[in-house]
Amino acid sequence: MNEQRNSASLALVASSLAQKLNTKVIFTQTQAYCGISESGKYTIALPYTDDPALANVLLGYLLHEAGHAKYTHFDVIRCTGNAYIDFLENICEDIWLEHKLERTYAGAKLYLDAVRTMYFLRQKRLIFKL
Repeated sequence: MNEQRNSASLALVASSLAQKLNTKVIFTQTQAYCGISESGKYTIALPYTDDPALANVLLGYLLHEAGHAKYTHFDVIRCTGNAYIDFLENICEDIWLEHKLERTYAGAKLYLDAVRTMYFLRQKRLIFKL
């Protein structure tokens, strides 16, 4: 029952946010991203799980990707053809974006910290497996 309630809650929050930002939200198996179509409409993709322990992580992903739809100027961000420089540019933009979200929206830090904690714990596990 809790899984269904969490799933329904996430879908409701995602739908409301998508409507407010004039975006489309889709659920994927593994990745989160914000893309823009040729028509200029944003699509936010979120990884999906029924695990209630990941509810704050999913809300953090939603907030982060919605932040891209609201604040990122995709026409300014360009691919240099150098994967290293593109990667660094993306990191810098994500840091700027999350700082702006935390200053703008009360409670954003809780959800963004959940994503960061999960991400860095996963990276730590990968590093120590080597």
